Amino acid sequence: MFKYKRGINDINSLKNLQFILTNGIDTCLNLSAGLDSKKIYNGLYIKNAKILVENVFEKIQIKDSVYRIGQVVVGSEKISSDEYITSVDLENNVFEYDVSNFKYKKRIAFDTGNSDVLVIEYDLANDTNNEVKFFVLPLITYRDLLSIKNSNALKFNIKDTKNSAYLNLSVTNNSNLFLASDYLQWKADNKYLSNVQHEFIDKNLERKVFSEDLDIPGSFAVKLKSKESKKVHFYISTSEFDITKIDYLKIFEKYEKDNIKITEQIQDEFVELKSLAITMKNSYLDSAIADSVPYSISYDDFLDLFKTNKITDELLINLTNLVRSIEGRYLNFGKLNEAKSFLHKIEECIESFDLNACDNNKIQKECLLLMLWTIESINRLIQVDNDETEFFDFIRDSIYKIIKDEKIKKCVLNNIELISLLYNAIKIYQNILSNKKQEDSTTYDLQEEIQDIVNHKFWIEEKRILKENLDDNEHFAKISMIYTLSLSYPVLTNEIGIKLLDTIFKELYTPYGLREYSKFSKASNGLIYPKYMAHFVKANLRQNGVTRASQKLAYNLVKELLQDISKYINGGVRKIYSEKGVLVDNLCYDILTNSELIRLYNMLT
Repeated sequence: MFKYKRGINDINSLKNLQFILTNGIDTCLNLSAGLDSKKIYNGLYIKNAKILVENVFEKIQIKDSVYRIGQVVVGSEKISSDEYITSVDLENNVFEYDVSNFKYKKRIAFDTGNSDVLVIEYDLANDTNNEVKFFVLPLITYRDLLSIKNSNALKFNIKDTKNSAYLNLSVTNNSNLFLASDYLQWKADNKYLSNVQHEFIDKNLERKVFSEDLDIPGSFAVKLKSKESKKVHFYISTSEFDITKIDYLKIFEKYEKDNIKITEQIQDEFVELKSLAITMKNSYLDSAIADSVPYSISYDDFLDLFKTNKITDELLINLTNLVRSIEGRYLNFGKLNEAKSFLHKIEECIESFDLNACDNNKIQKECLLLMLWTIESINRLIQVDNDETEFFDFIRDSIYKIIKDEKIKKCVLNNIELISLLYNAIKIYQNILSNKKQEDSTTYDLQEEIQDIVNHKFWIEEKRILKENLDDNEHFAKISMIYTLSLSYPVLTNEIGIKLLDTIFKELYTPYGLREYSKFSKASNGLIYPKYMAHFVKANLRQNGVTRASQKLAYNLVKELLQDISKYINGGVRKIYSEKGVLVDNLCYDILTNSELIRLYNMLT
């Protein structure tokens, strides 16, 4: 896990590293390791992708001197805490500051029980010869993620007591905010921080700046005499809570115990894998459909969209990414019950959707991908759990949904990813039937047909590639080819597979991930995705056989990527890299990428 010490590390390492923490339900913190909220997706407290507290600043008054401890750009003015930060420990979420001999330690954790309370503990030490006033200033806003609205157009209602404040917006529903402290005294004093700048580089590698106004509803404050020390706590929640029932000691103890529990099965020399595992725990929103933090949608809402055929392709892609992350998220850590529960939810969604009634080809394709990737994830679960009966009906019925409808079948047989996944699903189904001492000639015949189509219709010998779609006008190497080699049951097992892997290595591979399009294609945009690396390594290990020698060769292919862990995310890896060396920073932490890196690590060890 990342650690910073003044005088040892470069301060810029704090700004480049993304710090993520969630309560595991529906709320998360997403800042830089210096608690910087300059990026458009940053926020201290996010619920359902609407930031309510963008950040928390500290203000320190020593005689006539006032120090503002925070990271933000306001118009042409830059408020910075760089010179005051002395150390950062992201394993324990501890941040230390020294302001003219007034020292304080800031520790952050979520109550991961039934509440959504965020706890910030301040350990204050006044080593000056003067009285010091210490203030905590919450910066409030309300916006849809990546769609900023000026908060001065929104009016907050505030109800306050001695040590707490309750805020809501008169123009919104169910967007409440509760702020409270044990020793910090609340004082309402509404002010605005105008023209706050948010800058990021998008997927097109273009620099963009958004601006908004932030509301400061008041302050929480405490006085410290010279040489006096105090420990105080500041609480934030979107639900009303009783401060006397919040046990901050248990909250921090639980966080530490959870970190130990999730890493104790991993050998000590695999430091990166321990970091990856902790980040998966820190950033997974357990009851939300989310492939990247902080975006989320509740499972019930998602199911309702499936039932009413109102699902979008974006949400389907998010859900498919979650399904594909099942191994690194659950199975590698023995969380079989959690994996089953998640897959049953997905199964219910898929079964509630009427593929025949869908007249949107894009939606239909994404639904098919979700269904077939779910079968692949179910097979990974079966290989660990050895229970083939629980999802058998779903696997059989899904395959026959495709076989019995000519339009759907044609769609699947026309696309290389879909046809590879269908072949894989059929082999999974046949393997279960074989163990039951049963047969299904219909699926066996289709299996033979698929192999013939891939070998003779998709394969282009002179280019040594597979077509993406049979009816495309142009054909070039694309990442979807890799699934013919990397699924549980690869459709290519002959010399074509060897030639194809060679093309993938020459045209798609980089040490930090794979391109989605050939470097020789006009479609190539210079972006690289680590999430495909586990598939690439699996294909290589299949070709060479799994030995210590082949694992070492494979490790050398991904060494630079694994060494990059924790440089940009606390214990994680970036979702997208750029061949141009530009940091693509408008995309948040990605669960699929992190889980695939965990899967990759296990292949190599």
